[in-house]
This record gives sequence, structure tokens and C-alpha cells, in this order.
Amino acid sequence: MFTLPQSCPTIVLGDFNVNMLENKNKNTQNLIQFMSQYKMVFQFQQSTTICGSQLDHVWCNAPNSQCLSGTIKAY
Repeated sequence: MFTLPQSCPTIVLGDFNVNMLENKNKNTQNLIQFMSQYKMVFQFQQSTTICGSQLDHVWCNAPNSQCLSGTIKAY
């Protein structure tokens, strides 16, 4: 079981293998629904791969805080 303290700012990031740029995709919709249960907000809508997909995510439950996210092209 996954628990998350509601009063603690939390950042979740990593390679989710779910393309957030495909809004109609069932996996994308399921992930958004799951994360919203924990008040997690997706932080940016940029491609993170050469192919133009966005598989590497940054989610935060305090989006108005000093949370700045982006990509560094290392390829």
C-alpha cells in the first residue's frame, strides 16, 4: 500500500514509460487519475526523448512552491 503524507511537499520523478504527450492514451489517463488521488501535479509538457515523447516525469504535490523542472539534452 502506498501512503503519502499530505502535509509534506513531495516530488516524484523518473522514467514512467508512459507518454504524457498522448493525452488520449489509456495508460496516460490512468496515471493522471492515480497521481491526482495524491494531489500530485505533472510539472511540464516537454519532450524528453529524441523521438518526441515524454516518458520522464516530474510530479509534485506543491506546484506553487519553488519547484522548477526541465530537461537537459545530453545526447
